[in-house]
Amino acid sequence: GKVFAFARLCEPLVGIVQCTPSANAKAAPLAAEVCLEDYLDVSFLKAKAGGFVARAERLGSRSKDAVLLKIVATDACWVEHLKKGMRYETGADHAEGDADDWTEPPRRRGDTERVASTDPSAGMRIATSDDAKIGRYVVEETLSYVVPIHGPLYYVLRQPAAYDRRRDGPWRSSSLETHRAAVRALIGEPIAYSVGSYPVGVGCLVDVRPRHDTAVVFSERADSYGVHTFRLDDDESDSRPKVMWIGRALFEERRRRSVPAATVATTTKAPPLLPPREKRERMAPATPPATPEKKKDDSYKAPPMSTPPPKERGSKPTGGSKPTGGSTPMPTPMPTPPPKGGSTNKQTQTTPKKKEEDVTER
Repeated sequence: GKVFAFARLCEPLVGIVQCTPSANAKAAPLAAEVCLEDYLDVSFLKAKAGGFVARAERLGSRSKDAVLLKIVATDACWVEHLKKGMRYETGADHAEGDADDWTEPPRRRGDTERVASTDPSAGMRIATSDDAKIGRYVVEETLSYVVPIHGPLYYVLRQPAAYDRRRDGPWRSSSLETHRAAVRALIGEPIAYSVGSYPVGVGCLVDVRPRHDTAVVFSERADSYGVHTFRLDDDESDSRPKVMWIGRALFEERRRRSVPAATVATTTKAPPLLPPREKRERMAPATPPATPEKKKDDSYKAPPMSTPPPKERGSKPTGGSKPTGGSTPMPTPMPTPPPKGGSTNKQTQTTPKKKEEDVTER
């Protein structure tokens, strides 16, 4: 079902199983939504599965111990950490039962925003020394204890921190008593802390033991609770990870916001985005200056290429017969225009007589 499928998607991110190849948990969008404590909480899996898994079905069995499961996520980003050929065992035997009805819109990338709550009791449970869970670990019976009820993914450090190694230097310094007083003031308060390169932890500080300045932190989840300790003392002879910072934790509210529908992952590549207009103009080749058009002269018309140039006037023999014997025919005299002044001298033009043709009477 959806609950088991949702747990399978979370397993490579919470460090519960070994994956080959390993998943990039820090860059996976789903890692910002689920932590180890959420994965171990069956009520959380049932309540949230419908928002991340649209459909889950069993297609069959490949072998005796291998089951082929088809999972369709509500958004392609929830499966970005999975790689082709990835193999890992499952520890989701606890993820049983049907998912709760999901009445909200399906979860999408970027559909929530986180805001630190101004209410110091938000996301907390108030307990006393008579509490069945924390009562066995407390030292001061007159205090009330504020216990975080969610995983560290839902809390943020309130600034400034009570102790910050980068700001205050090593724990054993001239300000040692100041550091101790600042941390002991957090007893009974919800705290967030970072030790070495381990993930950030949250819990309720119940005691700071004098020996090695050991912090005792109570943590509680839906199905489990307990305490763990870490040393604030950064003795160089000790190879244990050092505390990087510790301070009061605030609950981080998650608010839904409207986002576009999920992008369906397909094999079709999207067209490349066009660069900005300024960049396109710089990338465009330089356009040569336009050549001004020459003004056409209508007074001159070139003869067509197929027409031979005209011969001199009078060179063509009369009657259309070709000259023979190499003789050149005489040009026909042209009439002379009358001179200016009104003179009427006329020049007669002689016309050659046609040969009289012999006519034979029939």
